[in-house]
Amino acid sequence: MRLHLRPTAALAAAALALGTGLVAAGPATAENLSTPSAAATFDSVSITGLKNKITVPKYGKYRTVSFTANITGTASDGGTTDVNGDGLSIDYKAYDADFYGPKIVNLKTKASSASDIFVTAPQTVTTGANTFTFRISYSTAPGLYEVRLPITQNDWTTSPRVSTTKTATFRFKIFANKTVSKKMTSASAPSWRPGATAKFTVRAPAYQKGAKVTMFYKTAKAKKFTKVVAGKLKVKPKKSTYSSIVVLKTKKLRPGHKIYFTIGKTTWAPKYQTKKTKIVRL
Repeated sequence: MRLHLRPTAALAAAALALGTGLVAAGPATAENLSTPSAAATFDSVSITGLKNKITVPKYGKYRTVSFTANITGTASDGGTTDVNGDGLSIDYKAYDADFYGPKIVNLKTKASSASDIFVTAPQTVTTGANTFTFRISYSTAPGLYEVRLPITQNDWTTSPRVSTTKTATFRFKIFANKTVSKKMTSASAPSWRPGATAKFTVRAPAYQKGAKVTMFYKTAKAKKFTKVVAGKLKVKPKKSTYSSIVVLKTKKLRPGHKIYFTIGKTTWAPKYQTKKTKIVRL
């Protein structure tokens, strides 16, 4: 007896055989699955290396001050393409979302005015330590200042780019140099005559306002200087906004006497005294 397979059974057998051939491949492994790149990280920006107190340089001089910006995050490629092979295209810039760079802002001062201080950034900003600089002069207003340092991470891995900004701040004080203050201080009583009341107008920098000014004198026979009179410096806008002034009066002075003045300290300025001067008859 012959057996005849029905067409449907033959097709099913063929399908089974073909199916068996298809499933002969082994199960998928981690080696043949694609792994997406890790996301960029931008952890922090901090400022180090800047002293809490800085004194302005001597009269006519300038000084360059440096500090370090420390950046932690995904390593920089320095541009829009992936050069380090981590699958990400990252760079860092020293500006904020509006492309404003770092600056130093005056928060408080006794001077008549105080300008923001310009900060110079390095040509390339990257993860790790980056050196920034700024310049102060003998005429920089003493006071309280704050560094505002924005750093923006640009992730060019996808389009459009993804930008993230972090800002580090650091407060410090700038103090007057007493040699500069001394050079900018004067005292005069042009109309005085022996026996009359001497009216000394003492002028000092505006940042000395509120300081106590004391006048000392010594006769030709005396061994020590003696306090004569004292007063406080004030800024008088009608006369000058760049100087603080006090008028000291005394009848004790005679030709041959020696005098000098002490100017007390203020918040951001040290105490100092003027040169000892001998009174001569004109």
